[in-house]
Amino acid sequence: MNQHSVLIVHGEPLVRVGLRTLVESQRACATCGETSNPAAALALATELAPRFVLLDLVLPQGDGVVLIKDLHRFAPSSHLIVISSLVDTESVQRAFRAGAEAYVTTQDEPAEVLAAMDAVQEGRRYASNRVSSSLLQDLSCGALGRPRDAEVSRLSDRELQVFRMIGRGMSSTSIAQELGVSSKTVETHRQRMKDKLQVHNGAQLAQRAATWFAIMAKRSGHPQPRIEPISRVPLRRRKETPVELATFKAD
Repeated sequence: MNQHSVLIVHGEPLVRVGLRTLVESQRACATCGETSNPAAALALATELAPRFVLLDLVLPQGDGVVLIKDLHRFAPSSHLIVISSLVDTESVQRAFRAGAEAYVTTQDEPAEVLAAMDAVQEGRRYASNRVSSSLLQDLSCGALGRPRDAEVSRLSDRELQVFRMIGRGMSSTSIAQELGVSSKTVETHRQRMKDKLQVHNGAQLAQRAATWFAIMAKRSGHPQPRIEPISRVPLRRRKETPVELATFKAD
């Protein structure tokens, strides 16, 4: 049986391990590589032409939406499946517009990833139950296709990534280190965002970003914490419960 190759592109090591374990539990699939770096991901995809690319939208040294566009152009035979903690409608819409074929969240069951792989192979788009619920909620209130914050929707993909990081409480220096760019580049993004959002200073931009981030996190049903010092607490060992996984269907 010919195995389908899978490239994993994610910024969280634990998520990469989990996805690799899931993929390798399926006889029809095999991991051909994994990375958190968008440039490395594009090079691997171009060279290996994997059947599937499982990728996040938030990546160190790059932006997942931009990577989706590049993969769609330079690795057109690969099926692009987003695996992200972001569930807000703006992120989902941008991902699909860029060329993603499926969207699953990191809070979903592993079986959703396998279902997404089956769906895209059959030529269908796929959104997990959590993502579908979020989209239906917007549809029911007339917000789907009409962003709640029209000014935020005018931000570029990179600007939105920086805006989200500001909302998490990250400084310009931390953002620059995370993205692998200079502080001057981050400041350029901040100035463009202030112009587009019609705010007058950094404090107003930070407040706007924090408010937007809190609303998006609340709507996702999985609030994401702001960046704060971590206190050391004793860890308790918990007994692991076996999880039964669905089976990926080969062609």
